[in-house]
Amino acid sequence: MERLGSAQFPREATLYVALCLAFTGGYIDAYTWIVHRVFANAQTANLIFLWIYVIAGEWLKALHYVPPLLAFMLGVIMASYLRNAAGPKSPRISILCEIVFLFVIAILHNRLTELAGTWGISFVAAMQTASFPRVENWSYSSVMATSNFRQAIEGVFAGLAGGRREPDKFRRAQVFGALCVAFGAGAALGALVTEMARTISLIIPVATLTIVLLLCEWSNWNAVMNPRRDDRRLDLNQASDEPQVPHSQSNTISIGERPMQEQHAERRIDQFFSGPGARADDWRELVNAARAWKDGTQDRARFEGLLADIAATEEFHAYPGSRLMNELRERAASGDAAGTLALVMRLTQALQTRSFRQHTSDWDVHGESEGEIPDLLPPALGHTGARRPYFEVLIVTGVPSTSWAGLAAEWRRLRRPVDSFIYEPVFVGSAEDAFCAAMLNPDLAAVIINEGFQYRSRHNAPVLRELTASIQSKETDSPLMLAQTLKRVRPELDLYLMSNQRVEELAGRPETSVLRRIFYSVEELLELHLSVLEGVQDRYETPFFDNLKKYAQRPIGTFHALPIARGKSVFKSDWIRDMGEFYGPNLFLAESSATTGGLDSLLEPTGNIKRAQEKAARAFGADQVFFVTNGTSTSNKMAVQALLAQGDIAIVDRNCHKSHHYGMVLAGAQPLYVEAFPMTEYSMYGAVPLRTIKQALLNLRAEGRLDRVKMVDLTNCTFDGHIYNTRRVMEECLAIKPDLIFLWDEAWFGFARFSPFLRPRTAMGAANDIEAWMREPGSAQAYDKQRAELGENPSAEVLLKTRLIPDPRKIRLRVYQTNSTHKSMSAIRQGSMLFVKDVEFHTVEAQFREAVFTHASTSPNQQLIASLDVARRQMELEGYGLVANAIEIAFAIRKAVAANPLISKYFSVLGADKMVPAEFRGSGFTDFLADGVNWGQVLRSLHDDEFCLDPTRITLVCGTAAYDGTQFKGLLASRYGIQVNKTSRNSVLLQSNINNTRSDVAHLIRVLAEIAGEIEHDLSQGGVNAVKAFDARVRSLMTDVPDLPNFSRFHDSFRADAGEKTNEGDIRSGFYSAYDAAGCEYIRLADAEIDRRLRNGPELVSANFVIPYPPGFPIMVPGQVITQEAIDFMRKLDVKEIHGYNAVQGLKLVRPEALARLGERRRPPAPRLRPADAAE
Repeated sequence: MERLGSAQFPREATLYVALCLAFTGGYIDAYTWIVHRVFANAQTANLIFLWIYVIAGEWLKALHYVPPLLAFMLGVIMASYLRNAAGPKSPRISILCEIVFLFVIAILHNRLTELAGTWGISFVAAMQTASFPRVENWSYSSVMATSNFRQAIEGVFAGLAGGRREPDKFRRAQVFGALCVAFGAGAALGALVTEMARTISLIIPVATLTIVLLLCEWSNWNAVMNPRRDDRRLDLNQASDEPQVPHSQSNTISIGERPMQEQHAERRIDQFFSGPGARADDWRELVNAARAWKDGTQDRARFEGLLADIAATEEFHAYPGSRLMNELRERAASGDAAGTLALVMRLTQALQTRSFRQHTSDWDVHGESEGEIPDLLPPALGHTGARRPYFEVLIVTGVPSTSWAGLAAEWRRLRRPVDSFIYEPVFVGSAEDAFCAAMLNPDLAAVIINEGFQYRSRHNAPVLRELTASIQSKETDSPLMLAQTLKRVRPELDLYLMSNQRVEELAGRPETSVLRRIFYSVEELLELHLSVLEGVQDRYETPFFDNLKKYAQRPIGTFHALPIARGKSVFKSDWIRDMGEFYGPNLFLAESSATTGGLDSLLEPTGNIKRAQEKAARAFGADQVFFVTNGTSTSNKMAVQALLAQGDIAIVDRNCHKSHHYGMVLAGAQPLYVEAFPMTEYSMYGAVPLRTIKQALLNLRAEGRLDRVKMVDLTNCTFDGHIYNTRRVMEECLAIKPDLIFLWDEAWFGFARFSPFLRPRTAMGAANDIEAWMREPGSAQAYDKQRAELGENPSAEVLLKTRLIPDPRKIRLRVYQTNSTHKSMSAIRQGSMLFVKDVEFHTVEAQFREAVFTHASTSPNQQLIASLDVARRQMELEGYGLVANAIEIAFAIRKAVAANPLISKYFSVLGADKMVPAEFRGSGFTDFLADGVNWGQVLRSLHDDEFCLDPTRITLVCGTAAYDGTQFKGLLASRYGIQVNKTSRNSVLLQSNINNTRSDVAHLIRVLAEIAGEIEHDLSQGGVNAVKAFDARVRSLMTDVPDLPNFSRFHDSFRADAGEKTNEGDIRSGFYSAYDAAGCEYIRLADAEIDRRLRNGPELVSANFVIPYPPGFPIMVPGQVITQEAIDFMRKLDVKEIHGYNAVQGLKLVRPEALARLGERRRPPAPRLRPADAAE
């Protein structure tokens, strides 16, 4: 019995104490049975006797057993109250109460009624069992033997069945066997002494409990008087004595006196960018430290150090909360390694499974989660009961932290069974802590700001300094300034202000527009509680989806053209019933082609679709939103057709999605193609330099044709992850032409709205920032100052080199953004949204709706519309955390590939230094995970650099493993079930999203390791020839790559009204020239005729789009003159899929004689625009 005095458990949970309590429990049960004919502890027996006498109709005898039951219940309640109020001291208080009660009963037993004695003993017995729930690692009962007897038998069986040669495998059997013996011994002695000397019989349990109390107090006294000498650490829960350093905007984020990487080197950039994942890692590391302490391989100091590291940031979360964290500290301080491990494992499991959101036992210090299985399965795979969504509310207050627990209890009292949601409060006392909580806690849905808080955090932990260093507002304790800061980083949060000022005047100030509601601080708390629930309900409501669910539950007679509606034709069929069984009945019950009965019309929305679109506009920062059910291809064509007229010029990225090119054909607009910078080594294009775009605008202005350019049409982010500095692009273009329309194709970037780091680079984020800037008094002054410096007529070269400031008095802000909701959010395939922020929208609304009528189906898919509605709900309520998780997944892949020596030998992930030329990275940023990178550099890159990378898009080079992109994509899909995004000649694109988990990462890394291992094995076994063949293949993929062709020019036949310096052309006429079969010809790619005509003419002119995949952009468009560069590229391509090209027939060309008929006059060829690095 070596562990009887072990320091691994708190004294309350040692076997010494448990044996004494079990002995007392048996003794008291024997005493009360002999004296009062009831059991003080064994309430099961009391219940049995109660109902036996009730059935027999002997009511007086039945009532005899009621008082001990009621007393036991009150004792449990009192013990629970003590746990909440006294924390770790509650067991000792409980024992003291029991001693006092028993002592009084022993002295006054002749003067007390039988009822009083029974009540008192049952009451203290209940306090004992509730206050001492554990012995070593196990739950037990000190006042009854049944469960202990079961544990002893199970322990024997587990020891015999385990087969392990471990000295402790019978420990459970020994402990619970000893408890049963002690209980029996107590009962035997109690019966003997009570029969022989009833008047003094209670002295024995009083003496035994006094020994228990002394043991517990000695443990506590010893811990206080003899602290460990190696525990002197910074306490993150106390205010720092070090002077606070103002925020630094230098190259290194300052923490105290030293750079971040010196102060806390293990805090890497990914741990900040992905807060939820970093938190989970911290708790898992804490479990490992507790286990190592218990096993004796590490000391307590490491565990306490890790606990101190996370203590500050854990205050920003409701769970585990201060009570459980204090219990964890108390167990560690008392030397209870096993109890510490048990508790930290329970907390970690609750955090990982999120069971604390539904299971109240997870919040109890002594709670047991046995029998409460977390709801981890999808509803179709297991029965799930009704559950209320959970969120947390941040409360910023000047009240001392000692009062927060009481305030939290008051907030919990406001809960009602009828509430649709359940939430927990999180308290902070400073503006810095409020900012950090908003950044680190994805469960927040609302913030309540009281007056009187401090600005500076009471903590001085490095992770907090990293976070607060990014606050750009000045140091102030102004509630309104804090509200504006929080709205900037988390616009989806509802903000409430509690003020002692004249709230009537305050409510009328413009800066209060960020608040949902203002309360006078002395008003009823219930109103604030109801407002919080109402705010979340407003975001939770999905107007179309809610009505579709109601519609599906109604009895409907369908006499319209949709036989599949209601599912009768499916479920009554012997031949297609399996489809109904696969999809389930709701899909068919919700199908309808009707727009009445609670539904709405997508073409002319006036009801719930209109309301759903309005909610989406709020969520994504737009003025209007249009739901589109046939993909962003349609969204793009709708926007182009509505905003451009025949003959208008649009500056277009030549590498944009084909829908933009087809939109130009439909509108009759003339695309002026601008080139992105090339990444020839990887057969990719990047994004279009701003200099190139400005050059095109200035050329148009020089020729007096600036009025004809109506739109700049760009892709953000690009397929490969290049993100524009959208605000800078729009501002500088508006400085040249203040009424330009901007169409940003953000098909892959919709999620970025819900990242405070990426949001400013979205179209709507930048448009809102520009709009706010226009209202600032200093904006006009900045413009006037720059104009004075540039002079009246600055040269084009000066304008190209200058970061231009637009005139805020002339800007007509017109921004459109298309979004493939299904690509990055929880929407069904082809779900898309079109966002509008256009001060002139009223002038184009009519043609915009015509474009909707042109492209939108009159029979849209109801489920698809509902999924757009639901996707908006999800992103407003949990998008922040989901996006952080997607970024974490991307970083995990990057780190795992780079860290594995075998994988990194054959595969690599491209960083910003490989994907973005240095001239576009003025901050010097290289990659998210590069050595020495800190958050100062990242934030500067996101703010200033012309291009940066979407962290969720990962270009994995596979050419160094002798696989081309198409080949490797096929291998991953067919052999391992891994689907990847696009491919290039020597790479594949991986994309993390809100659906990915770390298990997905583990699977990918295991597969890459297996493939790399096979390569290694084949090379080692294949000899010299195998190595030569491998090297030759790698060289052909990585070195012998074809040059990427730029857009040449439109043939003069399609440039009748074009300029001399610009390359726009009539793509519509070029497109329809292919409809004249007699005017077209085909020449095979390998035919010598192509080479002859390239040398001697006549020119080769494409009759259609030619789009090789990969890389996925058109290398030929209708009406384009084909160059040697384009032919060489096509001949070197080894891809199987080339849209618009038939290898049997060859290239489709417009015959020279047809061109002659089309051209009314000829112009000399206009020079093509070159990338910015070559522009003069």
